[in-house]
Amino acid sequence: MTYKIAFECSGSYFKAVCDKILEFKNSLKTEDGQILGIGFAMQGLVTPDKQTILYGKILSCTGLSIKEFSNHIPYPCSFIHDAESAANSELWASPGLTDAFYLSLGRHLGAAIISKGTIFRGKTRPQFYNRAHTDAARRFQMLLR
Repeated sequence: MTYKIAFECSGSYFKAVCDKILEFKNSLKTEDGQILGIGFAMQGLVTPDKQTILYGKILSCTGLSIKEFSNHIPYPCSFIHDAESAANSELWASPGLTDAFYLSLGRHLGAAIISKGTIFRGKTRPQFYNRAHTDAARRFQMLLR
């Protein structure tokens, strides 16, 4: 299923996205207990707790809180940088992948580094995510594909 909803920073947009997520979840006949949460891949810098867009110039959404989505959906929600989300997908799809550089070329540049099978988050936030976290992230993102 593909849903096209043009981004806008408004309550009606956030509700529409969540309604489509729930519609997709229901079409799969997925039980609530099978859903760990929902991850929203965004073009912007995400706070370490994944609850706020720290800097979102591309979408003009700096300061956006995950609560704008979680108010409309009964699962834990978090933001993830779009390039990190793509790197998580690569790790999930290619279990033998150890080192890679993900580069997204388009109207805007995005990148992620995979080193020793983990996603590197940079010097200011030296957090690594192992494959167990990647598997959980894949489950978070599953509903948004």
